[in-house]
This record gives sequence, structure tokens and C-alpha cells, in this order.
Amino acid sequence: MMYSEPNEAIFCFCCILFGIKSSALTDPKQSYTNWKKMERLKEHENSSDHVKYFLKWKIFEKKLKNGEAIDDCLQNQIKSEEAKWRHILKVILNAILYCANNNLGLRGHSDVPGSPSAGHFLNLLSLISKYDPLLKEHIESHKKGYINYFSHQIQDEFIALLSKKVRNEIIHQIKFAKYYTIMFDCTPYVSRTEQMNQVIRYVRVTDGKVFVEESVLGFIESHEKTGNGLTTEILHQISLDGLDIQNCRGQAYDNGQGMDHEFICLLTVCNFILSSIDCANVFLQKKKTITVCQAAKMIDGLIKEITDLRNNRINILFQDAEQLSKKRKKRVKRMDFDESADEWDVSAKNNCIINLKNICDVLLLHLSWRFKTLNDVSLDFSFLTGSELFEKETDILVKAAADLALQYNKT
Repeated sequence: MMYSEPNEAIFCFCCILFGIKSSALTDPKQSYTNWKKMERLKEHENSSDHVKYFLKWKIFEKKLKNGEAIDDCLQNQIKSEEAKWRHILKVILNAILYCANNNLGLRGHSDVPGSPSAGHFLNLLSLISKYDPLLKEHIESHKKGYINYFSHQIQDEFIALLSKKVRNEIIHQIKFAKYYTIMFDCTPYVSRTEQMNQVIRYVRVTDGKVFVEESVLGFIESHEKTGNGLTTEILHQISLDGLDIQNCRGQAYDNGQGMDHEFICLLTVCNFILSSIDCANVFLQKKKTITVCQAAKMIDGLIKEITDLRNNRINILFQDAEQLSKKRKKRVKRMDFDESADEWDVSAKNNCIINLKNICDVLLLHLSWRFKTLNDVSLDFSFLTGSELFEKETDILVKAAADLALQYNKT
């Protein structure tokens, strides 16, 4: 019996192949859906027609496996042709990989193998054909208009498939490593398009050995020059790659002409905030003997640090970022199509400062709630610490325990 999910019906496979379409079980157009009368399935299996067609099906299946069917010669030709094309495609793939590993250009001025101007790829196939009779026969029988898999479209398709495979493997390694650093470099072109080179740095551990990897994931066509625009494009690309931005532990950038003041300042301030939070996070996770009181003090220190950043240090970090941007900006000849100099007006700077202060306010709001919660718990149970139990009198400890019991009974 065979069940069809789209039709939500049952069919008899062997009776459909060899039988007469006289019932719902043997006719795919009707289909059997009478679930209340399932006993009819048993009746069909015990019928003489079903047994006859079942035997025919098994005999036919055995002949196919043993190569005794009427179309056995045709099947052998199909398998032979399949093996031939698999071999040829494998040789073509290996030739493309060889050119890619040695940084060789594939195409020349001619698409004919053996031609002096055919390029590295086709000339490499001509060399391999001297030791591969199957490939030699294929090249000699090559005619214009026939399938040969030598065209540049096939080369591009192979390269795209290989690129996708390599990219997915790199992303898999990054996810396995969990933590990573992003590096984006904007590069302007004469074709009036600007691209960001996406590089990810991560740690790979293989057989007990540690390797720091820097992998290029590709180029992103950039349509923005502002800090917010570039940030949106970067976050969008990281999301498309399936990476969690919360696991990003570092940021790097290059080419000050493509990265404007606002973007560099955003990276500088955000890097300071993330580094501070990460230090507190590592301390809270690794310190197994930490008390609630110590955790509250750690979060309180983090609140003070971010508050100081919001009120006093943002302008200083902005000045450092501006100096960095000016140092990294190279003196290059401006293209005719360049629109304007990368000057940062006062309104853009003020808007960026307002946005960063809003980010700090949100962080302070959440951290203050966590500090208040931990601090309340710390104060409620402070009398149970070793120093308090040793120094306080018994009456005071009994009163504190009774007050704690009353407080938690109310909640």
C-alpha cells in the first residue's frame, strides 16, 4: 500500500502498475479515502487479483536488478553515458580548482581547447586529455552547438557553486567557534559603485591546536556613506549569514575615505560599551564563589562607568575618533564623479551624540533594574553572612530573620 500526502489517500502500488483501474485503490484519479471502512484494505490484499499483480511486480523488480528487462541494453547505455559525463565534469571541476588555488585566470580569447589563446583552463584540459582517453575523445568530437561544458557560463556556474560551498563551510566554522570579530573595508571603484569587503576573524581549534582564522565572506554593494546607513547594511548582512550579533567581540575597519566620521565614532563608543559589559560578564560567569552582594557591586560599577561615558567621555571619544579618521584618510586624487568631501557638519554630530546618549539611557535603565533587584536581595539576606553572624547579637539576628519571613510571606 502507498499513501499520498497531497491527496490524503491510499493506493495499491502494484495494482496501479499492472492491474485494471476498477476500484478506488487501483485508480489514482479516484483514490481511497474511506477511513471508516478500513476492512476493505484487508479484503483487497487477500483478493486473487492483488496476489497476481503483486507477483508480477516482484518478478519485474527482480529482472530490473539482474539486468534481464527488455530495455536492459538501453539502461546500460544510459549508465555508460552518465558515467562519462560524471568523469568529464569531475575533470573540469578539478581544473577550475587548480586555477583557483594558483590564482590563474581561466578565460582567454578563444573557447576552442588547444588554441594558443584559449586561456589556462582550456589549455589545462588539453594537457590532461593526453593522459585521459575519455576526455581526449570528448575534445576531439567537440563541435559548435553541441554540449561540451567548456563555455564560460559553465565555468561561472562551477565557481558560484564552489563559492557557496566554501562560504557555508566558513560560516559553519564561525558558528562552531561562537565568538568572532567583524572587519569591513569600503572600497570605491571607477564604476561608481562602492563595495564593502566582509572579513570575519575567529578561532579554530583542530586536534588540540589553536588557529586564528581570517576568512573573506565576500563583497557587499554599499549604498550608504553615513554611520547609520553602513551600520544597517552590516547588521543586515550578518543577519543574512545567520550569525548572532551578540557573539561579536570586536570590530575593525579600514579606508577612512569610505568610512566617515560618524561611523568611526559609533564604532569607537560602541566598542567601549561592549568591552565594559563584556568584562563584567566574564567576571560574573567565571567567579564561581561570587556572592549576591559582590555581583550587585559589579553591576553598580558598570552603571557608574556608562553614566560617566554618557555625561563626560562621549565628546572625548568623538575627538579621538575624528583624529583617527583624519590619520587614516589618504591623500588620493579625487575622481570626477566624487560628490563631496567627507566633512561632518554640526547637526550630524549632535544627532549622533543624542542617539548614543539614548542608547546609554536604555542600558542604564536595564542595569539599574538589575542592580536594584540584586541589591534588595543582598540587603534582605545580609545578616546571614559570616561576619554578620559572628558580630551581631542573637536578638538582632532573630529579629532580622522574623522580618525576612514576614516580608516574603507578603510577597
